[in-house]
Amino acid sequence: MPDAFIDGIASMGREEHLSFGPAHHRGEQWDLVYLQFSFGDQLVEVGSDRNCRIREASSGEWHSNVLNFTRYQTLPVYGRRVRIMDKADLIAYKRILGREVDREDIRQLGEV
Repeated sequence: MPDAFIDGIASMGREEHLSFGPAHHRGEQWDLVYLQFSFGDQLVEVGSDRNCRIREASSGEWHSNVLNFTRYQTLPVYGRRVRIMDKADLIAYKRILGREVDREDIRQLGEV
């Protein structure tokens, strides 16, 4: 998400669903500001593009995650039309992360 929108997105979610952030997080795979909504057992995470970095699983190298916000599809999600990351960009992103869950996502995306 472009950083300019992160606070607005946080305020759109009802307080009872906002489970994290927006705040900075640096973990094994990501170094970014993000927020998380929890809807029952479904988590929705929205990360800021400002100073966002992801760690490549195979080399341990950190990459600045520059996303191309002009490449997207607009699809309905829970009754709202939202921009969804381009499939090729998502696969490239998941290849860098390289976790088992990402490899499975790539396999499933190949079937779409």
